Amino acid sequence: MKKLFLLIFILVIAVVDIYMAKQILINIHKEELSKINNEKEMQIITETPAKEEKVEEIKKVEEVNTEKDQTQPVQTAAEENKPDAEQIKPIKQEKNDQLEEISEKNKAEKTTQIPEGYMVANVYVNLRKEPDVNSEIVAVIKKGSTVKIIGKKANHWKRVLYTSDGRVYEGWVDDRFFTIGEAQEGQ
Repeated sequence: MKKLFLLIFILVIAVVDIYMAKQILINIHKEELSKINNEKEMQIITETPAKEEKVEEIKKVEEVNTEKDQTQPVQTAAEENKPDAEQIKPIKQEKNDQLEEISEKNKAEKTTQIPEGYMVANVYVNLRKEPDVNSEIVAVIKKGSTVKIIGKKANHWKRVLYTSDGRVYEGWVDDRFFTIGEAQEGQ
C-alpha cells in the first residue's frame, strides 16, 4: 500500500513539474512574440506617412538637409580600435572635455537661422534606439543635417526625427553634438 501511495505521489509531482515547465515555456514564447510585435509596430510607425503637420515638418527638414554638403565618409564604431581598460578613463575624460567644449562653442555660435524645436548636427552623430551610449544605432546623422526635437530626457538626451534618403528615423541623440535652435525675438 505504501508503494502505491509513493508511486501516485511521484506521478503527481511529475505531472506538476511538466505543467510548470510548459507554463514557463509559454510565457517565454509570449514575451518573444511581444518583442517581435513591438519591433514591427515601431517599423510601421517609422515607415507610415505622418499626419499633414508632420509631413510639412519633415519636408522642411529635408529641404535644409539637401542644401548641406553630405559627402564626408562615415566611420563606424566597428572600424575604430577599442582601447584597453587602462586607456578608457583618460579617454572618457578627454571625450567629456571635448563634449563640454563643443557644447560651450554651440552656445556661443547659436544663429537665428535654426528654428525653435530643431537642431543642426555639428559632427556625424549616432542616432540611437534608447537614450544610452550602449544602445543600438538606428542611423548616423550627417554633419550639417537638421533634426526635429520631439522629446527630452535628462543628461543632454533628446528624442528626434531625422530624415535621410526619403526615410524618417526616430531615436535619441546627445544634444551636445548639435546647435539647438531657440525662439527668435518677436515670436
